[in-house]
Amino acid sequence: MSHAHVREQFSDAWPSMARTALRVAFGLIWVANAAFTWTSGFAIHYVGYLHNAAHGQPGWSAWWFNLWIWLVTPNADVFVWLTRAIETALAAALLLGFARKTIYALGALFSLLIWSTAEGFGGPYTVGATNMGAGIIYVLVFIALVAISRTDPSPYSIDYYIEQAWARRHGAGHDASGVLARSGTSVAGHRVAGVLPGRGIAQQFERAPADAYGRGGGGIAAVARIRRAHPAGARCKASAAHCGQQRRRAH
Repeated sequence: MSHAHVREQFSDAWPSMARTALRVAFGLIWVANAAFTWTSGFAIHYVGYLHNAAHGQPGWSAWWFNLWIWLVTPNADVFVWLTRAIETALAAALLLGFARKTIYALGALFSLLIWSTAEGFGGPYTVGATNMGAGIIYVLVFIALVAISRTDPSPYSIDYYIEQAWARRHGAGHDASGVLARSGTSVAGHRVAGVLPGRGIAQQFERAPADAYGRGGGGIAAVARIRRAHPAGARCKASAAHCGQQRRRAH
């Protein structure tokens, strides 16, 4: 394997590796947060965190803190266990890469709730205040993870393997464009058409050019799987001229 090929592979892989490193590092922070919630002191002082956060806040925000104190005080045990479950689930999902976009959105909302209640919006902002609290930073990190995860799924996550298994199980029943999109192969070259039993319509597949086969050949493999699954309905048309030759020979 040439050094140029190795560099090309690394240049293609490093964005996924960087996104994964950020996600895992953030997950480790949430592991520490979740571990704190399982201590006895957290449960004992849970309501006290809200009272401390409400102290010294401006008058216009009093209703917000009074609402949460009113909700939590008679049901402290329920809220303690909910907080433990949510923070533990967030930590595990971040480390494993499970349901990432959903987890990022829920994590941002949960962090915003913590920042606006137990952290008191990072305030009160009086002389000597030095920061806005950790909660708002967590919100921004979750938003950043959503923004950088809009591309293809990282192979360093459970989501990737779930999607691969789903594609292998249900790919034969999907149209060609969906199959080739999952395979990550560019569309060009000649067409492979197949009629799937029970559908009554022709499905056309675009196959990748020869120079793309060396980087995985995912499109060819996808087409081959469909043709093996439906041998009676699969047929290849390399070009219009080739089809014309077949018709002339038939006559």
